[in-house]
Amino acid sequence: MDNEFLPISGILDTNPSGGDVTLVGDELSLDNGAASSVTSAKEQARERKRRQRAREKQVASIEFVRTDASLFLHPDRLSQKAGAPKHHLRRMAIKELVDNALDAAPTAELTEIDEDTFVVTDSGPGIAPEKVATMFSVTRPMMSTKLIRRPTRGMVGNGNRVVAGAAFASGGMLVVESHGVRQELSFDKTTGDTIVSSRGVSDVAEGTRITIKFGPAIPRDIAASVWGMVAITLAGEASSPMLTHPDWYSEAAFDELREAARGTAQDLASLFNVDLCHASGDLFEQDQSAGVQRDIRPDDPASSLTLGVLKALAPKAPKLVPIAEDAFHGAYKIETMTALVAGANVPAVVQVWAKQADRRTNGTDVRLIVNRTPAVAEISIHPGGETYIRGCGMQWTSIGTVPKGGYSVTLAITTPSIALISDGKTPDLSPFRDGITSAVGAALRRSHRPKTRGLSIKEAAFEVMEQAYLKASANGTLPANARQIMYAARPYILERTGQIKLNDVIRHGIRTPHMG
Repeated sequence: MDNEFLPISGILDTNPSGGDVTLVGDELSLDNGAASSVTSAKEQARERKRRQRAREKQVASIEFVRTDASLFLHPDRLSQKAGAPKHHLRRMAIKELVDNALDAAPTAELTEIDEDTFVVTDSGPGIAPEKVATMFSVTRPMMSTKLIRRPTRGMVGNGNRVVAGAAFASGGMLVVESHGVRQELSFDKTTGDTIVSSRGVSDVAEGTRITIKFGPAIPRDIAASVWGMVAITLAGEASSPMLTHPDWYSEAAFDELREAARGTAQDLASLFNVDLCHASGDLFEQDQSAGVQRDIRPDDPASSLTLGVLKALAPKAPKLVPIAEDAFHGAYKIETMTALVAGANVPAVVQVWAKQADRRTNGTDVRLIVNRTPAVAEISIHPGGETYIRGCGMQWTSIGTVPKGGYSVTLAITTPSIALISDGKTPDLSPFRDGITSAVGAALRRSHRPKTRGLSIKEAAFEVMEQAYLKASANGTLPANARQIMYAARPYILERTGQIKLNDVIRHGIRTPHMG
C-alpha cells in the first residue's frame, strides 16, 4: 500500500482534531477541529486582557491604611512621635515620666534599678486605678489638658503615649502603682489598646510609682537618666499661681478648649481661678439691668462658658517665675517679653547661659529648656563676626557680632503656650525670636570677655558695681544692702579675675569679698 491512496474513511480516522471532515470537490473541510482551536485561542487572549485590566484597576484602587497607634508600637517608627532619635528614646520616655510627676507634685524621685529598669515616684494625688489603662494607651486621642495654656512641662508633646510606646515597642513592660493598686500593663496586638495583664496590691497609698523596663528593641543609653535629672534639678512652679488666664486665649483657642472639656462650667472656670457663684457686675442676661446680680449656673455644661465671661471675672494674670540664675554656669542674660501665639498674646521669659568652650573649636552646642524641662531641638549658631541663629521655626536671624570660637549655650523658654512644628516635640520658637536673639547675643558676647591677668577683685568689683546694684535693687526700686550687691556681683568678679570662689569677711561692719 505504499503507492496507494488512503480511503476517505482512513483520513477521517486519522483526523487529529476529532471533528467532521467534508469532501467538497477535491478539497477537505474541517468543520470543528481547527476552527474551534482558533476560537479557543482568541478567547484565551481576551481572557488574559480582561485579567490584566482587572489587575491594573485593583492596583489603582487599593489603599494602605496605618493607624496612628502603630507608629508608637514599632521601635523603628516611635522616633517620629517621640521627637527623638532611636538611641535617645529611653531618656525621652524617662523624662516624660518625670515631667508628669513634677506637674503632679512639687518634687519627684528617679531611681535606676539596672541598665533597663527605672522607677519614677511622686507624692501627688495619684491615678485612679480604673483610668490607668486609658491614660497609658497609645490609641487614645490627645488629652484635652494639652489645650490648657499654662507653663507646665507636659504642655508639649505626647507624654504617656511615648512612655507606653517605648515600653511596649522595645519588648519591655510598664507597671503603675497608685491608690494601693499595682497594675502591670501590656497591649492588644490586634487593636493596639493598652490592657492590664496583672493586678495586685501595692504599698503606694499616696502618690504614684511607675516602673518602666525597656526591652532589647530600643538600644541601651548610658545617660538614660540625664534628661530626667535635669528636670528634677529645675523643679518648681513656672508661674505663680500655676493657673491659666483668659487673656492668653484667642476665641478659636478657647472654643477648642471648651468643646474638648468634659465637666461643668465651674470645673472649667476653676482653671482660671474664677468662681461662677459670685459673678456680678456689668455681666447680665437679656432684659436684666446692669448691676443686678447675674445668675451664672456653675452646674451648666462647660460648653456654656464664654471667653468674655472669664475675661470679665478673672483675677490678675499669673506671673511667670524664671529659673534661678545659678542653675547653670556661664554668662547670663534674661529677657521678658510678650509673644503672639495662635492669635493671642502670651507672656514669656527667655533666659540664656553661655560659656566659652575649647578655643580650638568653632561652633556652638545649644541645649534647649522649655518650661523647666529639656526639649529635643536642633538650633544652630555659627559665631564669628556677624552671627546668626537658626532652628525651631526661626530662619537665619542675626544676633549681632560674636567673636569666633567654641561656645556652650543653655537656652530656656518659660511660657504658657508654645506650638509644635512636627509630630514629635520640636517647639516653634519663631514667636519668641526677638527675645531669643537679644538674650543669646548678649550672653555670648559676655562670655567671650577675656580674663584679665592680674586684675584685682577690687578692680573687677568697681567695673560691675553699678550693674550689681541695679540687679540687687530691682533697677533702683528697692533698697539693697552690701551683701545683696556682693551676691549680684560675684559671678562677674569670678569671670573677670579667673578665681574659682570668693570668701566673705566682715570688715568695719560691711561684708566684702576676698580671694579664698
